Amino acid sequence: MLNIIALAQLLILVGQSNAYGFQVPAAEAPAYYGVTEKVQVFSRQTRRFETMIPGVNTNNGSTNWGPEVEYAHRFHAAHPKETLYIFKNVEGDSGLAMDAANADWSPNSNGDIFDRATSRLVQARADIRDRGEALNGIVIAMVQGETDGKTAPASEAYAANIHQFVHQARKAWACQNTPVLVGRINGPDVPFRNAVRLAQSAFAAQDSHAVLVDMDAFPLQPDRLHLNAAGQIRLGAALYAAAEAAVLKPGVSAACEMNGAALR
Repeated sequence: MLNIIALAQLLILVGQSNAYGFQVPAAEAPAYYGVTEKVQVFSRQTRRFETMIPGVNTNNGSTNWGPEVEYAHRFHAAHPKETLYIFKNVEGDSGLAMDAANADWSPNSNGDIFDRATSRLVQARADIRDRGEALNGIVIAMVQGETDGKTAPASEAYAANIHQFVHQARKAWACQNTPVLVGRINGPDVPFRNAVRLAQSAFAAQDSHAVLVDMDAFPLQPDRLHLNAAGQIRLGAALYAAAEAAVLKPGVSAACEMNGAALR
């Protein structure tokens, strides 16, 4: 049983295949990760949180795992008395630009990924409340952009789309000063990646509660697009370091994070 009236943090991990852990199997999960009830992951099947076991329930039925494993390892080492709740909502090949033919993250696409994630977060937050725990921190991590880099129109619209997405995500999921971690895409062969990378960097520089996570040095699979197991570990470590830096920025209000979120 989890501690009653305890403090907790919520990591909202969204994006596409590099957040998913594409083709990174359970057998390659870090052996040092210690399964603990203080790290919980949301299940779409049960609509509740359950103890996270890398490669078993880190991707709702698949054996893949992503940056949440190293993030959780480091969080638990630094905050052993707090519960980390991980809400992971990722879909491969999903862009920020509206796409009538494919699933996308645009808040303007009715009934699409953004709306489904919002509905699941209502259930997730209700489960946390039912457990008697109080959130003293929320972090949104987005690892996404390769799909938008496939075409000139989507890449050129990325600057406007990331502003809209983050604004709506904060409004619907957390607070207007909630830290947002932006994983800057690598993918050397993505045709229009430079426009996406520039937009991601500019957004993080302009938004006082955003942090850019540079993914260039993280090792890739042979496809030169997806992170391998070592890359996922390094991404998780970088996201955790960025989260720790973000929550210390002036203006991040614990009261808002605890009491002002739209999903109460």
